[in-house]
Amino acid sequence: MPPVVASSLATPPIPVPVSAPEAPAHLAAPHAPPPLGPDYAWFDASHIGVFFHWGPYSMAGRGEWVMNRELIPTADYDSRHFHPWRAERFDADAWMRHALALGATYLVFTTRHHDGVALWKSAVNPRNTFAAGPRRDFVAEVAAAARRAGLRVGFYYSIANWAHADYPTPFARDWPHDDAWRDETQRRRFQAYVMGELRELLDGRYGRVDYLWYDGGLPLNVCDPAWNELARELQPGILVNNRGGPNHDIHICERAIHATPPKGRWEACFTLNRNWGYHAHDTSYRSPRELLELLVNTTGTRGKLLINLGPRGDGTVPEESADVLSRCGVWIKRHGACLSGADTRVFGWNNTTLAARRGRRVHLYILEGVPAELWWCETLSPLVRAFDQASGREIPFRQDGARIQLLDTKGLVTPDILPVVTLEFLAEPQPLIPQTTFWIPG
Repeated sequence: MPPVVASSLATPPIPVPVSAPEAPAHLAAPHAPPPLGPDYAWFDASHIGVFFHWGPYSMAGRGEWVMNRELIPTADYDSRHFHPWRAERFDADAWMRHALALGATYLVFTTRHHDGVALWKSAVNPRNTFAAGPRRDFVAEVAAAARRAGLRVGFYYSIANWAHADYPTPFARDWPHDDAWRDETQRRRFQAYVMGELRELLDGRYGRVDYLWYDGGLPLNVCDPAWNELARELQPGILVNNRGGPNHDIHICERAIHATPPKGRWEACFTLNRNWGYHAHDTSYRSPRELLELLVNTTGTRGKLLINLGPRGDGTVPEESADVLSRCGVWIKRHGACLSGADTRVFGWNNTTLAARRGRRVHLYILEGVPAELWWCETLSPLVRAFDQASGREIPFRQDGARIQLLDTKGLVTPDILPVVTLEFLAEPQPLIPQTTFWIPG
């Protein structure tokens, strides 16, 4: 095939938005009637959600597992971290603004973590934030704020409760085994306790709940199929993850994007730094580019990304977290359309770009800075157009068989956290040589 040279068309770049995006327009109205079965539409339309890990452990400032890792007895934990907790600067609407700044369409809030403190007014669990500590129903405040912001509401719920008399042990390294129960009566009594808490969370007092995000389902034989039956009875349309037993809708990948994604709907959850809960000395934050690369890799393998924030005990979001979210949100507002339906599994790895195919187009995410010339050599399909996704500026190119050279990219590609160049082919491009392994030279 003879070389093809296309001319460039100079147009002014799109201005960078300075305000947070509006509430996602595609989400259903807060009072819309729930569907009769699982409501997959909102999840399928989403790219990214925000996870909030928050509780008395945030007062300790040493991560969400501090009670277990430091062998703190329940009474000491409560006197040092729970009872003095006031959350004096907590503002649920401010949290939602951070989620919207990112471009998230849903949130997941920790209603109760493994430490056993319920963040709602509970008649089942006396260790709750309405009865002691802040004396507020945070679940009610977060759910109401999420609906005001147009966000879908997810409740994280830990099955494990280190402080409950019937839970096998609070200090297992890391989890108790199936034979850790004293007897069958103990196990069934604990299952009934979990059922009682779930009923409080899902019986309608907090409105429509879109997503039940189980965690801590260990020992494995703690899970009771009746929990999900109750959830679907009380909240028609709810989606349930796979950590609470059978009959689930969403498979969770924690801190991982599987090379071969699970069948069906799935979600990858990651932290912004090393900890889920607030850690005062954890400054190992992901850069905006690293977070966006996670997003592209997740959506490009048909998953959703749930990114975690660990607010401080007083309720404020660390400035480093807010900065990463807002900077990524500018990119998502500009480039988010590239994520829908694009597949990163078609073409092999590249030292400079990550390629995602969508129909006749291939989006090249430039990973290591924009070079003066850019080569992409993965297909024999005829290229008809190349352009900068942010500005729409045409990029001149040459094609000789599979060798595509993009010219003058340094001056034509808009400076960005993760620049995107879009290639448009005559027909859907196929890989020149299919990738057969996952080996990447180091």
